[in-house]
Amino acid sequence: MSYIAIAEGMEGDRYSCNASEATCEIIDIPCGQIYSITILAMDENCTSLPSPAFEIQTDTSNTALNLQELKDSILYFLLSAVPCIPQNVVAHLNCESNIVSVFWDPSNGTESYLVTAQGSNGHWAYCNATDTECEVSDVYCGLNYYITVQAIRMQCNSSQSSAFTIKTVPCVPQDVDAHMDCDAGYMSVSWELSEGAISYIATAEGSNVQQCSANDTLCDITDLYCGETYTVTVHAHDDSCDTAESPSITMRTVSCSPQNLNIEVDCNTNNASVSWAHTKGAVSYSATAEGSDGHAVSCDTANRECQINDLHCGQMYNLTLTALEGVCDNSQSSIFDFSTAPCAPQYISTNLNCDTKSTSVTWEKSDGALWYVTTAEGQDGHITLCNTTETSCDFMDLHCSQTYLITVTAMDGYCQSINTSNFETETVPCPPQSVQADCDAVTAFVTWEQSNRTMSYTATAEGNDGHTATCTTSETNCLIPDLHCSQIYSISVLAFGETCSSIQGSSYEIQTAPCAPDEIIVNVDCKSNRVVVSWGRTNGAMSFDVTAEGSDGHIHSHNTTETRHEMLDLHCGQPYNITVTTLSYSRNGISSTSVQIQTAPCIPGNLTAELNCDSNAVSFWWDDTDGAKLYTVTVRDSQRVTALFNTSNITAQIPHLQCGEYYTISVLATDNICKSPQSAVVNVHAVPCDPQNVDVRLDCNLNTALVSWDHSNGALLYTAIAEGPDGNITSCSTSETSCRTSMLLCGQLYSVYVIASDITCNHSQSSIVEIQTAPCSPQSVSANLNCATHTVSVLWEHSDGAMSYIAIAEGMEGDRYSCNASEATCEIIDIPCGQIYSITILAMDENCTSLPSPAFEIQTVPCIPQNVVAHLNCESNIVSVFWDPCNGTESYLVTAQGSNGHWAYCNATDTECEVSDIYCGLNYYITVQAIRMQCNSSQSSAFTIKTVPCVPQNIDAHMDCDAGYMSVLWELSEGAISYIATAEGSNVQQCSANDTLCDITDLYCGETYTVTVHAHDDSCDSAESPSITMRTVSCIPQNLDVVVDCNTNDASVSWAHTKGAVSYSATAEGSDGHEVSCDTANRECQINDLHCGQMYNLTLTALDGVCDNSQSSIFDFSTAPCAPQYIFTNLNCDTKSTSVTWEKSDGALWYVTTAEGQDGHVTLCNTTETSCDFMDLHCSQIYLITVTAMDGYCQSIITSIFETETVPCPPQSVQADCDTVAAFVTWEQSNRTVSYTATAEGNDGHTATCTTSETNCLILDLHCSQTYSISVLAFGETCSSIQGSSYEIQTAPCAPDEIIVNVDCKSNRVVVSWGRTNGAMSFDVTAEGSDGHTHSHNTTETRHEMLDLHCGQPYNITVTTLSYSRNGISSTSVQIQTAPCIPGNLTAELNCDSNAVSFWWNDTDGAKLYTVTVQDSQRVTALFNTSDTMAQIPHLQCGEYYIISVLATDNICKSPQSAVVNVHAGPCTSENISADVDCDTNTAMVSWEPSNGSDFYIVTAMGIDSDTRSCTATDTTCDIFDLQCGQSYNVTVVAINEICNSSESTATSFQGVPCTPEHLEADVDCANDSMLLSWGRIDTAISYMAFINASGEDPLHCDTTNTSCYIQHLSCATKYNISVYALDGFCSSMLNTSYKVGTVPCLPEDIQATLSPASNGVQDIDVSWKDSHCAEDYEVDIEGQIEQDPFSMYTLRSYWTPRTFFQFPVPCSATYNITVKARNPAGISSPSIPLIDFTVPCSPSNLIASLENDTLLISWTESIYATEYIVYAVSNSQKSEICRTPELSCEAPNVQKDMIEIVALNSAGESETSKINALQGKLSCPKDE
Repeated sequence: MSYIAIAEGMEGDRYSCNASEATCEIIDIPCGQIYSITILAMDENCTSLPSPAFEIQTDTSNTALNLQELKDSILYFLLSAVPCIPQNVVAHLNCESNIVSVFWDPSNGTESYLVTAQGSNGHWAYCNATDTECEVSDVYCGLNYYITVQAIRMQCNSSQSSAFTIKTVPCVPQDVDAHMDCDAGYMSVSWELSEGAISYIATAEGSNVQQCSANDTLCDITDLYCGETYTVTVHAHDDSCDTAESPSITMRTVSCSPQNLNIEVDCNTNNASVSWAHTKGAVSYSATAEGSDGHAVSCDTANRECQINDLHCGQMYNLTLTALEGVCDNSQSSIFDFSTAPCAPQYISTNLNCDTKSTSVTWEKSDGALWYVTTAEGQDGHITLCNTTETSCDFMDLHCSQTYLITVTAMDGYCQSINTSNFETETVPCPPQSVQADCDAVTAFVTWEQSNRTMSYTATAEGNDGHTATCTTSETNCLIPDLHCSQIYSISVLAFGETCSSIQGSSYEIQTAPCAPDEIIVNVDCKSNRVVVSWGRTNGAMSFDVTAEGSDGHIHSHNTTETRHEMLDLHCGQPYNITVTTLSYSRNGISSTSVQIQTAPCIPGNLTAELNCDSNAVSFWWDDTDGAKLYTVTVRDSQRVTALFNTSNITAQIPHLQCGEYYTISVLATDNICKSPQSAVVNVHAVPCDPQNVDVRLDCNLNTALVSWDHSNGALLYTAIAEGPDGNITSCSTSETSCRTSMLLCGQLYSVYVIASDITCNHSQSSIVEIQTAPCSPQSVSANLNCATHTVSVLWEHSDGAMSYIAIAEGMEGDRYSCNASEATCEIIDIPCGQIYSITILAMDENCTSLPSPAFEIQTVPCIPQNVVAHLNCESNIVSVFWDPCNGTESYLVTAQGSNGHWAYCNATDTECEVSDIYCGLNYYITVQAIRMQCNSSQSSAFTIKTVPCVPQNIDAHMDCDAGYMSVLWELSEGAISYIATAEGSNVQQCSANDTLCDITDLYCGETYTVTVHAHDDSCDSAESPSITMRTVSCIPQNLDVVVDCNTNDASVSWAHTKGAVSYSATAEGSDGHEVSCDTANRECQINDLHCGQMYNLTLTALDGVCDNSQSSIFDFSTAPCAPQYIFTNLNCDTKSTSVTWEKSDGALWYVTTAEGQDGHVTLCNTTETSCDFMDLHCSQIYLITVTAMDGYCQSIITSIFETETVPCPPQSVQADCDTVAAFVTWEQSNRTVSYTATAEGNDGHTATCTTSETNCLILDLHCSQTYSISVLAFGETCSSIQGSSYEIQTAPCAPDEIIVNVDCKSNRVVVSWGRTNGAMSFDVTAEGSDGHTHSHNTTETRHEMLDLHCGQPYNITVTTLSYSRNGISSTSVQIQTAPCIPGNLTAELNCDSNAVSFWWNDTDGAKLYTVTVQDSQRVTALFNTSDTMAQIPHLQCGEYYIISVLATDNICKSPQSAVVNVHAGPCTSENISADVDCDTNTAMVSWEPSNGSDFYIVTAMGIDSDTRSCTATDTTCDIFDLQCGQSYNVTVVAINEICNSSESTATSFQGVPCTPEHLEADVDCANDSMLLSWGRIDTAISYMAFINASGEDPLHCDTTNTSCYIQHLSCATKYNISVYALDGFCSSMLNTSYKVGTVPCLPEDIQATLSPASNGVQDIDVSWKDSHCAEDYEVDIEGQIEQDPFSMYTLRSYWTPRTFFQFPVPCSATYNITVKARNPAGISSPSIPLIDFTVPCSPSNLIASLENDTLLISWTESIYATEYIVYAVSNSQKSEICRTPELSCEAPNVQKDMIEIVALNSAGESETSKINALQGKLSCPKDE
């Protein structure tokens, strides 16, 4: 009636609860204890015994007990209470590692502890421990952390302990940055605020160490050295800890100013090299030069020097150098001045006068030039000059045929122009020299030396018969054609320039070739292709070249002195053009008109035959044969019947061949005159005859067909083909007349036919026989499960031949379900859920059942999940779902449907799953569904659960800039009841609301706050919303200060740090309305571009991105006065004073004017006016004028600069040097002088001057023998100097006016004479040769003789008059040429291949032409001239002896001697080579005609595989032995003497005997009594003969062009000897060793099978056969099928036995197929003709007998292969036949019986007996009888 539950602790304390139902709660159980729970049941009278013990751990301190469950299970509870909360939690911070160590007191009932650290920014950190201390290492820097500890047990945890607050180490300062104040020189360092920091120290470490400290994020470091690199770091600290140093940065200070600037200008390039001393701190330098024309150019470098390129010519440049260090880049040197070279003259042009041969040069004036030097330099080295202050010059003495390079250079006294302007001009051409001509028959090839600057030449040939011909060319040679033969022509050449022509050159004579023969006679020998050519002799011809050119490119060429020539090497079947060319001694000649002949046709090649297997016609063809017009074709069959016909085609056809016949075809070529010497041969076999009487027997069980037929003539192989209706083909091949196919496709109607084939054709086809195969197994089985009805629909493809089907589904435990169908589908119903079934299909027709189809597995519908429950995790908002497992399931799908229509899912393969993507603040209905690939179960019953409230979204806040509070708003959160908004910064403030808006007050100015919102309901709190940051209004800027830079008029503004300001904007407004500002994030900024002389009001606004309205008070300042403008100067040449004027400057109180000269002279002028006069400036100076405006505090920002020049000083130290008739005048430079004029005045009144900008110049064209006074005047821009002091000089005496020179050609003696010149003390006579040799002599006479001049050299001879001081003037040079030298090192080299001699000699000085003389042994002499130092005489007469000499000439003199060399020509080439082969010895006999000039001969035969054989002979025959068989050899003859080998003779080919065939193989096919012979191919063989001999039999043979042949009509068990010969049309191969082969035994015959009575379902078969000749043993094979079951195939095989019988046990109701094979060492015979039958039937089964109306009814099951059944009645051991029937039942009158027996019969005998007791009607077991 009631229960009491008692909890007893380990220390005896008890707690209890009472209940009338089977549950109650025990409350207030202490923490950390283990309790034992027992239940007592009570009624009105009794109390039960305590329940048995049951251990359980609870998860709460209030335990609910289900008493009914306790009652039913009689359980005993052990309850473990919640562990206690940890006490006395403390924490310590390690400043170096930022690790928090936590300590606490131990708690009862605890397994471990979890320490939680919650940061003030929301960051959480944890550590776990099993004792009472733990280190939290992953805390953030600069935060307050709230440390709590929680006791942990497996299922229950304690509440968290009270929190302990600790602050972590401040964060390391980040984003340290620094910049230099380039004007003040200090470094400003800034960084980001570090969380938790109170103050900062910035350190700069370099050559010295400086620091600054701050409470904010900026401070300035002072007292740094210039040009230094400092490492800058920042560290932060609070009350307890210092941070590590920040990541360091490096910063460079401003570099020092550059010193010791120096400049060097390159006059040639107008480039300036700038150098300076090293500048500390500079990374690189930038040098800038600004020219007086405004042009500015610079160079940048990291070195202490650089090159400034591309300066403008004639300019004054100001140079400044700036040191760059990447910081301020404002360290600049003082200004340095320099000037550049004058510009080059432009627009040069020339004009050529052909009459006077003078060239005029003009140009435009060059800026900065004082005078010009014009140079003309010819290609021959001739140079002439012209100096002038004008812009033109005339040249009178330029050489002919030259291109002169004209250069004009501008001069200024220090530099000449940078780029000298160049211009080319041409003079008139010189006449051509060294005219020569070579005559080639009636054509003259004329050459001459090139005449420079010549556009074209015209060469003219004038014959002694008056005929004239010309050629015009731009080259130094041309061809004059169509000259008359046997004539002498005079050749001359004229040169033409662009405007003028040369005079006529010297002439040269040539001799044309003799005329050609006028009649050619040619005879052709058809048999040997020997051609004989003859012609009449031509007057003047020395020899004849006979040439035959074939249409195939072959050329026969021969030189002879006879008028007849025989040709033996012409190609067959070719038309040849034969010409005879007459040759003079120089081998010039004219060819006759060609005569055309035709050689005999070639042997037809590549005769090929192709048999048309369809029509039994043979088509044959051959290569088109050169020279053939007609072909003769011969056809011979095996009976020697011959057909003969002619054709002009290279193809032919013979139709309607006799099937199986052998034919030989040959072809011969003819051209109506000659026939080819041999014919080509090919062999052809006709197609086999069609097979007849085809018969087909099908084995239904094996699905194979046995095909047989009659023998076909000509057939080597038969192929039986069974072709299905879909084109599928199955075949078997044999050389016999029957074969069995492989397994045919099921369910097909096959067409069967036989094809007879040989090597070539397989088109002989029999008539067609049709056969039907058994039905196929069903394929493509598939099944579809109806998930709703649990029905399986089975589908399969229709099976060919099938009439019905049965589908069977078998389960894993053997349970079966099936359906029957006549179509290819049926349904299996009521299959259980969660199971796997295997489905197979059987196809059936009237006779056969197919094999089962491939199995198809199917899974039934999975079962529905049960007991679904779900739990929510408030922190993650994840729902965990659990359920019971289901059969047949692959996975589960959990579906959560939200109250807003949202669906969420999770998948699992076990029985639990977490749904994570659910929406917050909704009710969800949870269901589970079992999933399988195709079918799913229905859904389970639903479970309802509510999710966590949503996190507030779209948090926004804005500041009320006037009131100072922050309004926070957000969107409604689904499921939320209330909200709390929090702003966390230096202080933390909150506000709460039930709607979406609240205001946070008491916030500090200039602070950044993090704002978050979280929502909550009755069960869970949401996470905090995404935070936003919000800044409050910044504070007002203080301590504003302004510093103005007088030099730049820029204002530096600074102020104290303003809390909360992100950036600042400083605005200055001038008294003229000009307004300018600067914006910055730092505590200072620069206001640039202020107007000069203005008062400005400055205001500073702090910008915070929130309100931007914190503004400072106004600050006033003023700028520097403006610089004076429009400065002008005026120079007075009379008073030497300079006046300076300018315009008034705004803001100026007075002016300071400074004049600074280049010599360092400085003078000042102070005034309140706008002008000043300078009276004491130095001459020849440039003064720098500057005017500066002053206001008492600043001077003007930019000082205006102006340059002015003073008058030049007079030149000093004037001197002059006289060089013959020119005076070189020098003086000291006068500064600021533009030019100088030097004047020379002679005592004969002649005056000459020169003007220049240099300190020297050359006065030209003074008169000889005169005294001159020299003076110099200087000129400035506007004024000139006074006259300088004078200087006197004396010119040289005049030169001789006439030079006479005589040359003696024989001795090279030269005599020079001249007239005496007044005033000359002596004469220098000089001869300068082109080879550098110089002859020089001084004499007081007027004649001199020279004996040491070099041969072959041009010399320039001059005579110079000398005064007492040895100044003199040279005469015009006279050019002479000494006699040429003797040619040296004459060398000759004979080319043995071409029998041509090449000879050469050293180039001979002075030689323009060489005369070559060639003399043979008959004293026949050839003479010719050449300008080369080498020559060649082609086509020497073979075996001849020659003497060659060379003499040099220059058209005036000849060399005194000639050089000589001897040459012996090589032997002549051998001709008429022939070779005959001895077929018996394989030896070649070679012969030829004798060769002139030969000592002996070498004969070489080269095979196509590089096999080389040779012999040597002194006569004209030779035998070559040991030739390789089958080789084609080319034989050549080489004649040899003591100097050369002749060229190889024309090759003659011969063929060695064919090689003996190798690799002979014989493949015997005993089935058709044939043998396939094969052997290796012999390349040179045309055909082969094979002979087969056997003892006592007629020999067999075959002839073929192939490498195999068939031999038929062999006998089995016979030994054969085989020999094969190769034939090439001339010889046959040697006899090889015969090949021996034996045949396999003949087929066993007369196969018989004797059957014994069946016993125990088995019947013995005795197989016997006749003995096979030569067989050593036999093997018997039996194959069959049991009871028409395709899966009950059997095979029996005997061992090899010498007996002719064997016994096998065979099952009843089975087929058998018996074959016998015989074996001997030659191989195994083919199987015998199979014996096919079946065994006796098995005994009938299922015998049933019944009696109705006195009639006995008997039935039984079919015995396979039974044809009849006999039923016996047995009574008293006597049996009587009561019925005989082929059916499976019978009726008989009732008779007296004890037993009924039945037997089955067929042709094999009677089955065993089946019996049934007549009284019981049951089947008895068969018994032996």
